[in-house]
Amino acid sequence: MLGGYLTRMLQGVNVSNLFLVYLCVCRRCEAPPNLYVFTPYRDDNKDGLKFYTDPNYFYDLWVQSQQQLLEKKKKKVSHSLKPRLL
Repeated sequence: MLGGYLTRMLQGVNVSNLFLVYLCVCRRCEAPPNLYVFTPYRDDNKDGLKFYTDPNYFYDLWVQSQQQLLEKKKKKVSHSLKPRLL
């Protein structure tokens, strides 16, 4: 009996059980908040709910901050490499 359970646990998610797993997860999830009511008040005309439901939002925000840090480091290095007059 334990062997069958262990086999199913090690099997993970595949095509035959994907739909069932998806349904179980979706039933436990809460609905997103009503952020769409704030969309008319945004200056950038973006959907307010997208920021809450977009899985790439925080990754994109992190990438943008890393790019800014890289630019600052490049400027700092370029200033230190300029030839100095004696």
